Amino acid sequence: MTITLITLVITVIYFILFRIPEVMLVQQTDTYTDIVAKNFPLTKYGKIKWWNENKLFLKNKYQIPKPDQHGNYNIVIWDGGSGFKKMPVGSTLFSLGTNDLYCFSVIDSDKNCIEKNIFMEIENWKNGQTMIRIGNDEIIQYPYIK
Repeated sequence: MTITLITLVITVIYFILFRIPEVMLVQQTDTYTDIVAKNFPLTKYGKIKWWNENKLFLKNKYQIPKPDQHGNYNIVIWDGGSGFKKMPVGSTLFSLGTNDLYCFSVIDSDKNCIEKNIFMEIENWKNGQTMIRIGNDEIIQYPYIK
């Protein structure tokens, strides 16, 4: 019993501390960006830390975000952990069976939808403030002033 409990605790700690987030898809439409990721950090602190540590990587690899002339942009990071799914046959986007799916046009496959589960949203405003929304929490980051 004790060995099982210790093994379980070590496994959970390992899973939390050493899960490596992976970007599965990036879709850019004007100033709006959708990012699908898996193995995303579980805590609010971990999500904000990931964003702050990876925004330059995202800019260099995917050329995002693409702000408008005033510096505004919106990014939504979606949970893709359960993988891409096929839209049920004969359904429309407004039927009850598909309300929990969000589909992407950049995937050239019939499996181009994920379940609607948002990890976090990032909005940047022309005054340089960035608002990060995680669940019901909104965190404002002010621009760095030298």
